[in-house]
Amino acid sequence: MSCRAAASFFLLLASGLCVAAEPLASVMVSRSEDVRPISLDGRVEAETQAVIAAQTGGRLVERLVEAGDAVKKGQVLLRIDDRESRQLTEASAAQLQAAEAQLALAKQERDRAAALLERKLIGQSQFDQADTRYRAALASVNALQASRRLSQTQQSFTQITAPFDGLVADMQVNVGDLALPGKPLLTVYNPARFRVLAPLSLQLVERWQRSEPVAVELTDGSRLQPAATTLVPNTDPLVQQVTLRFELPTSTPALLPGSFVKVWLPISAPPRLLVPASAVLRRGELTAVYVLDGSHTPSLRQVRLGQRWGDDIEILAGLLDGERVALDPLAAARQRAGAQP
Repeated sequence: MSCRAAASFFLLLASGLCVAAEPLASVMVSRSEDVRPISLDGRVEAETQAVIAAQTGGRLVERLVEAGDAVKKGQVLLRIDDRESRQLTEASAAQLQAAEAQLALAKQERDRAAALLERKLIGQSQFDQADTRYRAALASVNALQASRRLSQTQQSFTQITAPFDGLVADMQVNVGDLALPGKPLLTVYNPARFRVLAPLSLQLVERWQRSEPVAVELTDGSRLQPAATTLVPNTDPLVQQVTLRFELPTSTPALLPGSFVKVWLPISAPPRLLVPASAVLRRGELTAVYVLDGSHTPSLRQVRLGQRWGDDIEILAGLLDGERVALDPLAAARQRAGAQP
């Protein structure tokens, strides 16, 4: 062997020994229970929102607002054809006028009969008849007054007004559509306060750490802490879920009812083996880690992975408590290759 070849051999040997001697960065795995946030899909809704439905039937003749318009309480939004209700109101008024005339006549007859009875010019039965006619006329007037008020109320239903200050979210009818009692016409909401509704599995309710802060992630990526969190005391029997309600602060940027946001809820994780996800070597279907023995020599071991938790990933099989795992699988592979004869 030439001197140059011998020098190269000893240089490589020394370099290999240096690589082998250099300690690998590692972490000892152990089962731990900690609190980690999980992501829930939340639906935004306005705290004050109303689906306005028709209270009387008729053809829609006027549409005064559009979706997105700002409205004031009491403002007329839609008009329904009121010809029939107006005619009923006028008929009730005419009937009431006739009944009031009959009442006035019946009162005069009763007063006259009372005076004659006092002078003993008529018998008690004749006065009773006059009194009965008066009471019947009075009852008829009262009934017709109630009927007139009812017809006036029905006529007022032909004007659809805003129940509060807010924005029009949705228009479900057009001019010419037939409005029926109970049929939704439009939706109005108050943009001052919003809340988020998110479903939570019953299995996670007990693991929810209520003392830890909750974060709501908006569509622009910003996060805020809700002003209040409420567990709605009702369970969906089909999917075994409850609903969490998160009241957003008044300083929240304008949101759209019906949009979806992320809710980060702190959940206590059951004891599990976690390793940094960067320590896992993936080659096709193979998932493995480099385990260090007592002399810090790495050996490749196949593992079965579970759920990912932030920067860590759960190990379901292949590792034991107290074992040490190399943080850099590539560095461990190079050291392993240098240590082999």
